[in-house]
Amino acid sequence: MKKTALISALCFLVMTSCKQEAKMDFANYSVAESGPSFDKPKTSEAGSIEENENDVSSTLGENKKDITKSEATETKQIGEKIIKTGNLDITVEDYKKSRVEITSLVKSHSAFIANENEQHTNYNISNTIVIRVVNSKFDLLVDKVSNIGKELNSKNISSDDVTAQFVDIQARLKTKKEVEKRYLELLQKAVKITDILEIEEKARVLREEIEAQEGQLKYLNDQVNYSTIHLTIHQDFEYQATDKPGFLNRMGNALSGGWSGFITLIIGIMYAWPVLILLGILVYFIVKGILKEKKKQA
Repeated sequence: MKKTALISALCFLVMTSCKQEAKMDFANYSVAESGPSFDKPKTSEAGSIEENENDVSSTLGENKKDITKSEATETKQIGEKIIKTGNLDITVEDYKKSRVEITSLVKSHSAFIANENEQHTNYNISNTIVIRVVNSKFDLLVDKVSNIGKELNSKNISSDDVTAQFVDIQARLKTKKEVEKRYLELLQKAVKITDILEIEEKARVLREEIEAQEGQLKYLNDQVNYSTIHLTIHQDFEYQATDKPGFLNRMGNALSGGWSGFITLIIGIMYAWPVLILLGILVYFIVKGILKEKKKQA
């Protein structure tokens, strides 16, 4: 019995040691099989590149969700953004005097002339002027300019509220700049050339979108800060029909025209004298030949 128990204990110890060696071999085999991963970029304290890209995507998604929430707050902060545009058509009695008056009004109302197109015809003088004026003085300048002419032919004022568009662009611009910052941070951690090129391309595209939205925001600011007045002024002239000439005048014109025509004919003949001489010689020989034929027949 004692031998049997001793043999059983030895078998148990052998089996236990075999299992532990098998586990160690399996672990070593797994490490050897997997080996060092050269395809995966190195990680840092902030995590791997893939994890950072996921963070960028999640940041973009979270910021998009926050855009709607922040619009109401930003609208209160920036106030209303309204683009005002006016179109005026005026008939004036004295164009030069009215043009000087318009220049004086523009200077005294913090405005400037952006463009003008002046035209002169036999029937009128007209000028199309584009005036940019500070938003707060738009209505006052429109009233002043409307009263310079003898007749206001048309007047059209429009207001376009771009507050929501302005706030939306600002919010999206803020989000894109935050994402761009994360890309630049990610670029500093990248090791592989392919990762660097991919991040740089994404950052470049994002920078182009940011610059485009900044340009759009600048344009909206300009349109809001300075309103536009399209002014057309013109002075019309009365048409005066000329009287028809009398009998004596018509006779004098006919004699003068006839004499001028005769002089022109003489001068033309003088220019054509070589041709006339050749024609004379040709006629002479033809007539002489005809006369000879008649004598022979006689």
